[in-house]
Amino acid sequence: MVEGPAAHSGLQKDLRVAIVGGGICGLVCAIGLVRAGLQYPAREDDLGLGIHRASFLDALVKFIDPRVTPTHFNKRCTDISVSGAERSPIVLHFSDGTTHETDFVIGADGIKSSVRDFVVHGSSTPYVPTFTNTVAYRGLVSIEELMRAGVKSQLTPTPICWMGDSRHIITFPIRKQQTLNVVAFVTDFSLPMGHLSLPLEEPWVVPASKDELLSQFSDWGDDARMVLQFIENPTKWSLHGLYPPLPSFVTGRVALIGDAAHAMLPHLGAGAGQGIEDSYVITRLLAHPQANATNLEVRVPAGPNLPPLLYL
Repeated sequence: MVEGPAAHSGLQKDLRVAIVGGGICGLVCAIGLVRAGLQYPAREDDLGLGIHRASFLDALVKFIDPRVTPTHFNKRCTDISVSGAERSPIVLHFSDGTTHETDFVIGADGIKSSVRDFVVHGSSTPYVPTFTNTVAYRGLVSIEELMRAGVKSQLTPTPICWMGDSRHIITFPIRKQQTLNVVAFVTDFSLPMGHLSLPLEEPWVVPASKDELLSQFSDWGDDARMVLQFIENPTKWSLHGLYPPLPSFVTGRVALIGDAAHAMLPHLGAGAGQGIEDSYVITRLLAHPQANATNLEVRVPAGPNLPPLLYL
């Protein structure tokens, strides 16, 4: 049971909402539901606190009071089932053998979403993550070391996008201007998207050698190459998206948001931004005074069936 701030205004509903996924979208959605006075025992597979948006996630977590919000970390949803009875509870099944009943499910479990399998069940089209023919080499560099090495000072304190043929590099400072976050993108336009798709069980992030990274940018200018040279342990990310786009983000009382619904390449923060908008819209729909456990299946299809956006 959750008692959010809105519950004190008499708005708490007899409506159970389960959020699967604990990244940016799942946490933003949880905050909105708590404030609307809705019950949501959340099962969150992964907070993702090891990535560079950790500070943002930490800030979001502070809005969720563990004393009043049942939140379960390190849980992985593997299946969803619903009996044939009208308005029967939705049952979430987890990898540890436990189950949980709810009235409505929000799948915020990322590009490898298990909730999506339920939403698209029965479709003849395999809606699975597709390799976009783009890889990103990532690493962190000390700004102080770069300055000592002679990199132009104006290149480090602000976000920079270095553009080239089929390649680009994004750099921006983090950790109070002490560290430069570097992401170097390489795209192969010679093959159709999906031609090189990796098996889902293979890792999408692997270590890369500095020689491999530098060879991809061997014809670039001195400053760009020097920034890459200072990455001690680069990693190589195989970037995936959802293509073709899903025909709908909703089936029955199960809805998808964020990367689970429309994973896209990490440009301009578009993925997180769109996911936060998803969270806002679905929270407003569920918080509507006339929305309840008996009419959700009627109301929801008119809402999150959004037009196609920029997926890839």
